[in-house]
Amino acid sequence: MVVEISNRLALALCKGNAINQEEIEVYAYGIQLIILGILDWSVTFIIMLLINEFLLSAVYLTVFIMLRHRCGGYHAKTHMRCMIISNVVYLSSIYIAKIISVDLIWLFMLGEFINFAILMVYAPTAHKNKPVSNEELKKHKKAGRILNIIISCTALVLLATQLYEYAWIILLGQLSVSLAIFFERMKQQKGVNI
Repeated sequence: MVVEISNRLALALCKGNAINQEEIEVYAYGIQLIILGILDWSVTFIIMLLINEFLLSAVYLTVFIMLRHRCGGYHAKTHMRCMIISNVVYLSSIYIAKIISVDLIWLFMLGEFINFAILMVYAPTAHKNKPVSNEELKKHKKAGRILNIIISCTALVLLATQLYEYAWIILLGQLSVSLAIFFERMKQQKGVNI
C-alpha cells in the first residue's frame, strides 16, 4: 500500500513537470521512506500517549537513536517486522525500567559490561543495503565508543543520585543497541535473513 501511494505521488510529480521520467523511481523510494518514517513515529508517539511515559520514552529514544546512528544494529527483513520489533523492545525497556527502579548496582554494572563488550568487539556493524567505507567505519567506531562512554557516565551519575528509572532506561537503551548489533553480526555470519 505504501509502495503504491509512493508510486502514484511520484507519477503525479512527473505529470506536473516537477521531476523527469527518469527520476520517478528515486522519488517514489524517497516518498516511501518519508511515509514509513511518519508511520513509525506516529506509532511510537501513540504508544507514548497510551503508556503516559513521555520523559522515560524521550530518554530511551534519544539514547537508542544516537547510538544506533553511530553503531548500527539489526535489520529486519521487512519494515513492518522492524517496526514491531522496535516497539516491543521499546515497551519492554520502559516496563523493565519501571519495575527495576532500585539500586541494583551489581546488575547495572553487569549490563554496562555486556554493553561495552559487545560495542568494543562488534560495533559498528554495516549492512549490505547501506554500505560504508572503511574510513567511515573508523569514524563511527571512535564516535560510537566516545558517545557510549558519555552515556554510561550519565547513567552512573543518575544511579548515584538515586534517579533509578532514568539510569535504567539509559542502560536499556544502550543494551537495545548493543544486542541489536550482536544479533545483526550473528545473522550476517550465518547468512540468515530474518
